[in-house]
Amino acid sequence: MRHAQYRSDPALQAAHALAPWICTWDDHESTNNSYRTGAQNHNPEEGEGDWSDRKQAAIQAYFEWIPLREPAAGEITSAVWRSFTFGDVATIHALESRLTGRSPDVSWFDALTGVTDQDVMMQRVAETLETINDPARTMLGSEQEAWLSGELKSSVERGKAWQVLANQVVMARTKLPNFQETLTPEQLAAQDNGFVQTMVGFSALGLPFNLDAWSGFPAARERLYAGAAAADAKLITLAGDTHTAWVNTLYDAEGGKRGVEFGCTSITSPGTGAYIKGIPDLGEQFADANPEVNWHDPFNRGYTIVTLSKDTARAEYRTVSNILSRDYAVETVAVYETSQENGTLSDLVSVA
Repeated sequence: MRHAQYRSDPALQAAHALAPWICTWDDHESTNNSYRTGAQNHNPEEGEGDWSDRKQAAIQAYFEWIPLREPAAGEITSAVWRSFTFGDVATIHALESRLTGRSPDVSWFDALTGVTDQDVMMQRVAETLETINDPARTMLGSEQEAWLSGELKSSVERGKAWQVLANQVVMARTKLPNFQETLTPEQLAAQDNGFVQTMVGFSALGLPFNLDAWSGFPAARERLYAGAAAADAKLITLAGDTHTAWVNTLYDAEGGKRGVEFGCTSITSPGTGAYIKGIPDLGEQFADANPEVNWHDPFNRGYTIVTLSKDTARAEYRTVSNILSRDYAVETVAVYETSQENGTLSDLVSVA
């Protein structure tokens, strides 16, 4: 019913008629923070049934409503990863990072909500870090990891300038700003969300905060980076999920630059700026706190236009003034570029 409701929107129908789409799902096509064997928002004990049944129903509905070829006979139904070649400019590798290989959900919300004792909190933190740093933890699964490494190598060998990942979640390392230092007493007092209040204390630890993203799968991220490095890929990742906009530079654990990331905001759903209240420079605080973050917009809704030539990758971030009306203004709030120079990627530069 949800797919049918969305596709009754004349604007969405017009968008599909205007240009071909490369589609891949994230979690909300099944339920929040889904993974191979379950989901944060799936509760069999509350009468929500068997996860495998729900997952297969979600996959079937997606294939019925979204322009996407189903996997070949004999393949698992969630095996929707595939590559698209655009002349000698780019190969786009569309990933499946939810229902095939992803390890179980881990979150600070589950680990820390309601914890007030400092010793208990630190024990929970240590246990969570041990879980996410397990080398066996995977987002894509071993089959898709091997496929992607091979596809990156093939793209480079065939002379494609860019290797683009149509990727669901943010790949860059991100942590919260240390809110105990960056917020005024008035701003701290304005935080009336219980989880945000917990995160204010947690932010002083300098740890990755979004464990549903690649920061919750650091070993898997390093394996992806190793495959990209072995292929000499010029990597661009496109990300969604957080409802906010990002421009990031990606580095591996040894400090080698592996690529750039352009994260797009949601169409209507609120981002962190709706929950962490009264901090107009929240985006700047994130950029200052994270070496991989060049720019971040946690407030606005809109879209991103990515333009590739053989030499340059450019991302234009556009916001809309109103999501509740067909009458709205569009503003370009940031433009970033990187280029290929002597076989390496230049630093991202703001050209707005």
